[in-house]
Amino acid sequence: MKTLRPILALAAVGGLQAAAFAAPTSAVPDGRFLERPATDPAVAAQWKDVLVDPEDTYAGSPPVAFVAEKTDAKGRRIVATVLLSGTSCNVNRCNMRILVNGRIKLDTMVCSNVTTLAMAPDGSWISACGERFAVPRR
Repeated sequence: MKTLRPILALAAVGGLQAAAFAAPTSAVPDGRFLERPATDPAVAAQWKDVLVDPEDTYAGSPPVAFVAEKTDAKGRRIVATVLLSGTSCNVNRCNMRILVNGRIKLDTMVCSNVTTLAMAPDGSWISACGERFAVPRR
């Protein structure tokens, strides 16, 4: 499996600051948050009700999502996705969704500092800026 190369810069995303990473060369279902363009088919499907036009730019930057995925011990596919878009974020918070087996189980707002995003090793929680969100069991 190829590794990701961190880009040593911060990219303005919809007026927000976000750590930028090179696009993955293959799926990495190990719980790490990776940047994906809003035009990625999976991201576009996860945010179809929010993203009117995934190619639209706001404040000079196209929307992106930070996505982590993991399969837990029970075989459930857990996906956490945070959308950074000038039209869907407020001053300090952006939309986050937790999907389990493709179904949205939690739709909330989290801090926009994507460098703090983490998924528990067992997939039981997601954290952002020290705030934890339990992955629903059902």
